[in-house]
Amino acid sequence: KSYVELLLANNQMEECRPVPTPFLFSDLTDPPDNIAKEPLNKDDHATYRSVVGSLLYAATVTRIDIAYIINVLCRYANAPFNYHLAAARRVLRYLNGRENLSLVFAGGKRDASATSLHHFNIAIYTDSNWASEKADRKSTGGWVVTINERPINWSSKKQSTVSTSSTEAEFYAVVEGIKEAISLRQWFEHYTEGTPNVTIEISIKGDNKGALLIADHPTNHHNTKHIDVKLFFIREHIA
Repeated sequence: KSYVELLLANNQMEECRPVPTPFLFSDLTDPPDNIAKEPLNKDDHATYRSVVGSLLYAATVTRIDIAYIINVLCRYANAPFNYHLAAARRVLRYLNGRENLSLVFAGGKRDASATSLHHFNIAIYTDSNWASEKADRKSTGGWVVTINERPINWSSKKQSTVSTSSTEAEFYAVVEGIKEAISLRQWFEHYTEGTPNVTIEISIKGDNKGALLIADHPTNHHNTKHIDVKLFFIREHIA
């Protein structure tokens, strides 16, 4: 709370009118006519970098709700336009009045005969948009890790390759989720070594049936031959 309040004060936005969402997709793809679509001057450019850098810290540490839009705004740190600065200020307006939002954590389930925490239910939710970048038509993928239904880690990142379908974009997001699952399992195995009655259950979630079928299906489809390395990677770890 104190960090958000300081951020608003430093940008003279303590009394700004709050907005219900941190961004509108149309503000980035088709900016309003009342906002000049011109590069920022030197002073405004410095302001933009400062605001986005400060918001990035919040998005990384606790404010999962602004992670996506800050990831997008960071891409334009070297050459922002006026509408990018307007979008950054909208995030500040969204935070105004929501300084108290926080993550809540709880312990794992307890066995009736055990005296210590023993079961960790880890779910990794993956998602992606498709061809959201007009400049290069790359997609943005993301994942959220929850332990016992509480988020502990998250990522929103522009994908390195162009996806030819929404299924492929979602599939790449699942790949990144699998990588995080491997890292988490290694972490838990290291820190719970020697602790009795510890079980770790990891599940990968997605909302694209095509991507999930490809990941778990034993045969290749001609439309996915170009991603067969990732196919084998996912299937191996699912098995």
